[in-house]
Amino acid sequence: MSLCYRDFLESLSKSLWTIQEFNTLLQQYAESAALKSIALEITGSRGEKSVCGQELTEQPKMDTSLDSKDSSVQIRCRIWAEQAVDAQIQTELSDIMRNYLHLPRASECLLPSYGNAAVKEKCNFTLHRFLDHGQAVAVFMVDLDHFKKVNDKYDHDIGSAVLVQFSELLRQQCQEEAITIHRSGDEFFILMPYDDISAPLSLAYRIRETARTHLYQGVQGIDLTAAQGICLCQNKEISFEEAVKNAEDAYYPKVKNQTKMRDSVRLVCPGNSQCSRGEENRKEAFVIVKTHLDCSSLFQNPYLDFLSSFAACRKNEALAQDEIDGAIGWITPGDTTGMLLLGKSTGTSYQCEWSLDELAFALFHGFCRNDILGRNRKIKLAFYEESQSFTIFLDNDVLYSSREKTSEEKCESYSLKLPEKGAGQYEVRTSVLIQIGYQELPIPEECFYRVIRIDSRATIGGNLPDFWAAALSELIELLWDKPFLEHVLVCGKREYGQTFCDILEHCRQWGDGAYSFSFLSKKIRQPIEHIQGCQKHLVDAVQFIKPDDRQHLISSLADVCQGDSWHQRVPSLNPDTCHHFLNRSLGYEKIRLRIEDGCVVDTMEEAFPTVLEIIRNCSVDNYLDNIRDQAGRVFRELPNFKVVVKKPSSKHVPEYYEEEKEQLESYYQSVFSDEDGFFQKHLRENGQYDAVLRHINHLITKGGIQYATRRAILVVPHIIGNPEDIMPLGLVAVYIAPRMLEDDIILDFTFTWRTVEAMVGFPYSLYGSVRYAEKILEAVQRECSASQGSRLKMGTLSYLAYSFHMFLDKPYTQIIRGIINDASI
Repeated sequence: MSLCYRDFLESLSKSLWTIQEFNTLLQQYAESAALKSIALEITGSRGEKSVCGQELTEQPKMDTSLDSKDSSVQIRCRIWAEQAVDAQIQTELSDIMRNYLHLPRASECLLPSYGNAAVKEKCNFTLHRFLDHGQAVAVFMVDLDHFKKVNDKYDHDIGSAVLVQFSELLRQQCQEEAITIHRSGDEFFILMPYDDISAPLSLAYRIRETARTHLYQGVQGIDLTAAQGICLCQNKEISFEEAVKNAEDAYYPKVKNQTKMRDSVRLVCPGNSQCSRGEENRKEAFVIVKTHLDCSSLFQNPYLDFLSSFAACRKNEALAQDEIDGAIGWITPGDTTGMLLLGKSTGTSYQCEWSLDELAFALFHGFCRNDILGRNRKIKLAFYEESQSFTIFLDNDVLYSSREKTSEEKCESYSLKLPEKGAGQYEVRTSVLIQIGYQELPIPEECFYRVIRIDSRATIGGNLPDFWAAALSELIELLWDKPFLEHVLVCGKREYGQTFCDILEHCRQWGDGAYSFSFLSKKIRQPIEHIQGCQKHLVDAVQFIKPDDRQHLISSLADVCQGDSWHQRVPSLNPDTCHHFLNRSLGYEKIRLRIEDGCVVDTMEEAFPTVLEIIRNCSVDNYLDNIRDQAGRVFRELPNFKVVVKKPSSKHVPEYYEEEKEQLESYYQSVFSDEDGFFQKHLRENGQYDAVLRHINHLITKGGIQYATRRAILVVPHIIGNPEDIMPLGLVAVYIAPRMLEDDIILDFTFTWRTVEAMVGFPYSLYGSVRYAEKILEAVQRECSASQGSRLKMGTLSYLAYSFHMFLDKPYTQIIRGIINDASI
């Protein structure tokens, strides 16, 4: 008996599997048993068949029946192998199939029965198996409409036969992507993992159409329909029973004045947050649709995404109107206003409602992606305000209309001339946006092939020139590599990107005067050939958008999108290249920092003797040794000395100061803790302390931190009485850097000090730095929710001294030597 056989049985005993998953397990079993392939054919009592495994063209080594222990189920087994097949394999496969089919059966259906206690457990396990692997899962409740009338009109035997046929239709529709379970009578469950949010609705519609059009043996004229409720499970805490109840409540709420919704479908998503709808803006919607013809989930509403996909696969333009009306009638939506569209709204809405514009653009999006109807033809969407309707034309013929209109009505229209090979094979984004600054865009960034940002912070905050060279280099490299990019739009306040805008605006003059090709090539590090090639392109491609004019940007992009030119996707012309000038065999000995520049330690206790040993024994440049201060004392100086403490904690005080914890704490209280403390009063000036803490708390969200900030800095200014009297307070600044480390939010700290004496100043100021970092961490934790606060952790603490010095007189050096000896092994 192979190990894989036992693993196979264990897997089947715990969980249900789609046929695709079962075939994978079956193939793994075949390989472990040295078999080439296995094919199994299951036949039920009414002739219904199911096939799993893989058939080969050659003659099988074994063709036999398996023992199902259920006279109503026959299992034919064919095995392909290089050598004769051991009889043990037949026994093992019989066990496997009995477990897979849950034989003997509780009903005539070739489906697991929910009346079986083991199946109930497996349903819950299977749901969480999918959820634990990061898959969203749809749990269906399928309830046949008026099935009692079938039993009453014919008899229970015919009713049972119809149920078996319907269950077989369900199994055939679902087997590749989902698992079907027979609850009881005319009720069924479906477990479906999915990626595309519209996929559950697509399956539900296929079930509806198959059930309605199937010719049931033994009866005539049955139009079998069903109410379908679908619970979209994304929360791992939900049980299968809860999901089923939610699905049933979706189409049959069981409240006063509410009746069961027959021949319909309803979705529910437990725990889904409220969705915010965007305002209606047809030009913007057209731009988003045109630039997302390669996207199937666009409308942040599964019903609309389903209708888009539905329109995309229509094959006969003459039938499109009736087919779409049929699908809409099945959904029976409510009316609303606004727009659910990528980038225009927040969250996903599962409400069965849409506005006229949403329906129009969903169908327009689908027809534009239809490779059968739309190739090399013009699709136009026309809105008629008077009749509150829309029509979609294919060339000059009506493809779909929401209602009748008068021929004289004025319309607002949007059109696309589709390419010959289908829009999916072409570039749908042909514009580049140059954005000056980091303000929020008025239109989704995904509408552009790329957004190149000019960092305006240096100009606004430091009066520096804009970073034009980097932006222009990126633009030239992009246009050279992607010649189909026909339009370059520039938005933002020009004064914050003045140099870049001037150079781009005068691109006709490149090569002359201040903008010579050699100058530009040197500055942006791009070949002259590329700059010259892109210059011709840029002359007609650049358009400057009026500052803060949202509608100007949308209108400009809408005009671009209605163009007839299409560019087929091609491989990159310019694979990753770089200008090689740096020898990667770095002379490490020449460029690395010396021990005199700093060190890394675990704790504050370790830091003190380590730093003393460094400064005592270091070989510094002559001009940094035997220096005299204002009082005539001789000292040794290490400029810009840095200590990184990996595990900062005020509990780990240096052993030399173990008896002076109260003095260390008193120092901290006097300079950092008290409101009028020596440093604290300066750190709170102009509200900077409170502002920095608010900034950090703003960054912290449920998912972590929104972005890595470099602005959380507290500054202590000089105190200047007169030019001869500058009081260099010890502390210069505190920098706080929130970062993510797996699931934790880490606060790293850097304390910068002006001048620090080694034996007393360093341990006291390091202790004060650690305690103040702990205080800030606690303050941030208090402002966060309990779950977020528990994730906040202390990171590293870097201690930087502009001047770190040790006096060289004998008593001083003797004490330092003793501290070092006590700490030595």
